[in-house]
Amino acid sequence: MDSFHSYIKKLLFLIIFLLVLTAIINISVDPFELFGSPKIEGFNRLKPEYAKHVRMIKAHQVRIRQPEVLVIGSSRVDLGLDPDHPALMQTDVGAYNLALSSANIYEILRYIQHAHAVKPLKQVVIGLDFFMFNVNKSNEPDFDELRLISNNRGWYKDIINSLLSYDGLSASLSTLTHQREISVSQYLSNGFRDDSQHWKTIQKKGGHRRATINNESYTLKAADGFVFFSIENKNPISSTYEYFKQILLFCKFNNIDLRLFISPEHARKLILIDTIGLWKIYEDWKINLTQLIKLNAPSYSLWDFSGFNQITTEPFPELSDNLTQMRWYWESSHYKKETGNIILNKLLGKDEKERNKYPDFGVQLTLQNIDSILEQNRAQREAYIKQNIEIIKEIKRIIINTSSAREQLMSQNKQLESINYFLQASSSK
Repeated sequence: MDSFHSYIKKLLFLIIFLLVLTAIINISVDPFELFGSPKIEGFNRLKPEYAKHVRMIKAHQVRIRQPEVLVIGSSRVDLGLDPDHPALMQTDVGAYNLALSSANIYEILRYIQHAHAVKPLKQVVIGLDFFMFNVNKSNEPDFDELRLISNNRGWYKDIINSLLSYDGLSASLSTLTHQREISVSQYLSNGFRDDSQHWKTIQKKGGHRRATINNESYTLKAADGFVFFSIENKNPISSTYEYFKQILLFCKFNNIDLRLFISPEHARKLILIDTIGLWKIYEDWKINLTQLIKLNAPSYSLWDFSGFNQITTEPFPELSDNLTQMRWYWESSHYKKETGNIILNKLLGKDEKERNKYPDFGVQLTLQNIDSILEQNRAQREAYIKQNIEIIKEIKRIIINTSSAREQLMSQNKQLESINYFLQASSSK
């Protein structure tokens, strides 16, 4: 009997020892930046697990930093909008980049609500993307309602898991063994993805143009089952536009200075949207956003930085060139910080000279001008096609090589319905 008790004691001691050792390792390495451990070159400075757990990490960073100013959106904002830009409202803790890679509009709504529950927000800048509004775009695997403060029930589980779990230990070991990996995405303390090493990532992919081909292949797969709202389902909450409306009303009710803009994807990404048959839906999306703002929060405005202008039509290097750097873009989806600086100057800048730079880049959409702007975009699209035959052929090859996605898209396009029912319901309330 004594030997059994001795065995149990030794077993418990071993378990406690392993848990304590695991906690010491995880706190020291701090793979998710939850414990504020110092970053040591060659040991834990690079955080390869950050990008895989961005929704967890940024939710907790908001609790820690308590920002009153946010820039938020998808990975385009994540990599393109610097929260230290002087045009943003100045506060004691500074602005925070709460952008989430592959975010849908519901996730954007919930993270704004989360940040406001931590500390009332004064200003929010949102970058809006077309595919963000796909009803069939589910929440990402690392999204969890329970870690958001409005639920306030599950955030402690992240801490415990990061401290004591095998997954936390595995993340620490991955961090220790990837300190020399040049393709590791790094984030600054303000939530902005550090672009200083991103050029090395692009080079590793073969240069700007090859990175673009990879990104556009991904876009085709991500666009599978693309739809905004089905009129057969009479419940407007099923529409992603309803979540956008909730953002507008939430910011309006809480007196938040909300700035909205449509992200400037490169012109060739617009050609891809056109080629797979989504151009009309893309135009309707802009019209519907403009109408919803007018109906629900007319004091806010929407800026459109997409289209065909001197920024978005920047030429790509040759396919074999991985040495030439582009000025405005990483690939056709993600713009550089230099482009983001122009956007913030246009949206918020007080310097008239800075705001007037690149006059054809960015226009404020209204119900009065949107039809003429869309008509102008169509004419510019046709001109761009005629002047860039090789790019058009390249895009068509990408579509052919992603034939399953193409077939599903074309089938889905036949089922797309207008948003008129939802807009009428909103205006009658």
